[in-house]
Amino acid sequence: MKNGFFILMLLYGITNATAATPAKLGNYSLLSGAYDFSAPVVSDRSNLAAATAGSIVYDSGSSAFYGLPVSADPTNSANWIPLSGPSGTVNVVSSGATRTEYVYFGGSGSSTASTACDSSSGSTCTIYNQSGAVSSVGRTSDGVYTINFTSGTFSDVPSCTFNLFHPGSYGTCISTNDNSATAVNLDCRTISGSPSYTATAVQAICAGPR
Repeated sequence: MKNGFFILMLLYGITNATAATPAKLGNYSLLSGAYDFSAPVVSDRSNLAAATAGSIVYDSGSSAFYGLPVSADPTNSANWIPLSGPSGTVNVVSSGATRTEYVYFGGSGSSTASTACDSSSGSTCTIYNQSGAVSSVGRTSDGVYTINFTSGTFSDVPSCTFNLFHPGSYGTCISTNDNSATAVNLDCRTISGSPSYTATAVQAICAGPR
């Protein structure tokens, strides 16, 4: 009964809020703006020791809002209660659920990226920088790569654009048709059609549904 009352009170606050208020929960910040409601996005509910009773977070892994009851240990993820609608079965979810991620890998120098992704790299490329949701970049052969995303990043296949940085030659990358929500395959070649050389650096930007 206490949990049900808590959830109803949280939902009342969500539906009656008029503007987001700048706040901070541990290392997670809320952004102010013209929204009815906003909550910090987290990927690990057990890493919220600074949370207090009544806190609400959006869990990117399960794509749902959670609230912390009174006297509950915030570091125990099981103590966070999923917020539900009046029926008690429909979880409150985020709208406008589009996510954008990027990764920059390959190359042979600081002017292009970091370390050449060639046969000496084995099956994994060195990532120069990324947005945080790329778990790895795999190499099948010269110019043929797979960008692997952390599970839960996208709920369906993302759309991607690529930039190919090739010293002394033009080139391009295309995405193959066997992609998934967790892996995007690409084939990079020079303008003449040859596989991209070891000095090539690749930048990818992908957007898709959460």
